[in-house]
Amino acid sequence: MTEFEDLSSSGYDLGGYSILWGWTDGAGLDNDSNFGFIEGTPNSDLMLEHKKNVEQKLNCKITLDHSANNTILRAGVMAGDQKIDIITAGSLRMMDSIRGGYLSGLSSFINVNDYEKWGMPNMLVSVLWEDDLYAVVPFSWPEIMYTNSAHVLAVNENLVSKLSLTDPREYVETLDWTWDRFEECMANYTFEDAGRTVYSYKGGFGRYYYINMVISNGVSFIDDENGAVSCGILSDAGREAMERGRYIAEMYKDNANGGSDNPDGFIGGEAVMYLAWTYELTRNTQYIMYQMDNVGVVPFPQGPRATPGKYSSYHQSLAYATGIPFNVKDFNTSLTVLEEMFEPFDQYKTKDDIVDMMANQIFFDRRDAEIILQVEKNSQYGFFEEKLDNILGQAGTTNTPISQLCEEQEATIAKIVDDYLKPCYSGLLAVYGEQN
Repeated sequence: MTEFEDLSSSGYDLGGYSILWGWTDGAGLDNDSNFGFIEGTPNSDLMLEHKKNVEQKLNCKITLDHSANNTILRAGVMAGDQKIDIITAGSLRMMDSIRGGYLSGLSSFINVNDYEKWGMPNMLVSVLWEDDLYAVVPFSWPEIMYTNSAHVLAVNENLVSKLSLTDPREYVETLDWTWDRFEECMANYTFEDAGRTVYSYKGGFGRYYYINMVISNGVSFIDDENGAVSCGILSDAGREAMERGRYIAEMYKDNANGGSDNPDGFIGGEAVMYLAWTYELTRNTQYIMYQMDNVGVVPFPQGPRATPGKYSSYHQSLAYATGIPFNVKDFNTSLTVLEEMFEPFDQYKTKDDIVDMMANQIFFDRRDAEIILQVEKNSQYGFFEEKLDNILGQAGTTNTPISQLCEEQEATIAKIVDDYLKPCYSGLLAVYGEQN
């Protein structure tokens, strides 16, 4: 196979071939999940049915092996004896393998423009390199699609009602969920209840907060200005976001719960809003949606330079980046299985089907499900494994003026642009062309 061919209805007979699928979960689950689904849940059962249908259609056997990880992948390449046919892991674990040449390029063999199956270009930046795409994400699978490391604000709706204040989801609907509105919520949500302080916000004012401030002001981590790749953190919009972020953090520090950055305190009713990783909502039965009875989800509020209503976040890792080893035994066979497995489940053929499932089974309002999917679809790779977030971390931990921080970081960021952003952007152009 030398060029893209749609294999999803090919009727291939693989003659009983046994596929070894290495799986290292990248979304906070123990490594005993069923393709990322918590065993015993409805969608886990549907995955087992989906897998069985694929095996019957292709006449193959698919075995998930949680011990077949990136170390085994790389050893198989170097020894010339590859055991793994397909591999899934968090993209932080995959990047070294991609950049070291241990995975096969995919862009000539799949329909890269089928974003609803393989993931959007902006989502796949971390697995693009120089001139090709080396991994994809199962974006048609329920639950899995919203478990990347993006941030949203979880809201204790019972506490908002108790205060007789506006549900922040209404501000989202009217395109009025701005930094100014966020400040109002910070000021109004703190109150005394049964002898204890309930805080407006939990999640800290560290680097994750500043990352979201920057992105929420329309900043792109990769900018292309007249053909020159640059980093948007140092743009006027980025500096403005860091300045405003520092002001809010100082002004409302007494309205924030300063405990550890995990959902326990929020679940326990210590705060009205929590800056949550999307996986903290559902990926473990100890997490938010399993433990609370009325939680809303809103994106991080927008700054003045953002496109109103285009809510985004970032990811430092794709939870389920999936690729094919460079020296796989039979590339066509692996690709055929991947094509079929990444098809939608029979029960969830469209995104509306998935939103309905999310609203009925997991979340408390259809709007929550729609926000989750929008934030995920618009998420950026933050290059934080490559240390691009150093300046954002310092914005929250030092009193150094933002202008001085930016000047001090210019040379470091320029090197990161050359070493990492440019090769990824080159892959983006090679695979997808110019982006709007």
